[in-house]
Amino acid sequence: MANDQTDYYSVLGVARDATPEEIKKAYRRLARQLHPDVNPDEEERFKEVTKAYEVLSDPQKRELHDLGGDPFSTGGGYFQLALSIVDILTVVHTQFYNSGSMLGCDQMQAYSQGTVNFLTALACIQLENGLRPDQVALGLPAGPGAANGGVVAPSVVTNALDCLARGTNCGSFRPPRTYPAIRGAMTWSINWDASNGNTFARTVRPFLSTLP
Repeated sequence: MANDQTDYYSVLGVARDATPEEIKKAYRRLARQLHPDVNPDEEERFKEVTKAYEVLSDPQKRELHDLGGDPFSTGGGYFQLALSIVDILTVVHTQFYNSGSMLGCDQMQAYSQGTVNFLTALACIQLENGLRPDQVALGLPAGPGAANGGVVAPSVVTNALDCLARGTNCGSFRPPRTYPAIRGAMTWSINWDASNGNTFARTVRPFLSTLP
């Protein structure tokens, strides 16, 4: 683990070989103590505890953490590569599925994949950390069978884009500002969409022409 990396085991007060149940129990205890509704002065600690639980409760993120990586860092290789070529970069189609719940740019809670909150809160991370809105697009599965998790109805995609571009049709998460120039969306894949009656394309494509 890098010296400047947060030790999420210490944040939750559990051993590095803690079981998933022990991690969940520690998180629930701390979340009850630190929730802003109960203890407004501990909001930052509540965010840190929530982030720690999101990492340690997910086997892949926990493994990355144990190897010294930070699952949330915009300083990671892929994002830094994007920033290093931002002057010539066209569009980044981030995969917003097959990930499980994740924290958004508010760092307040883990949002469930397959929701407007998830799409907007995760896109916000890119939009607030160096990429222009016209360089950000939402990557979603075309429909049932196209992914193991995060499959959404096309209306969820259009609502998320509406939220990001205009500030309307948002969920409980609201971005700190609107991004009228957001690029749009892509789907995995056109073959899967065709097998589902081209529902994604027939819904999302005409909506994109209505964006500012």
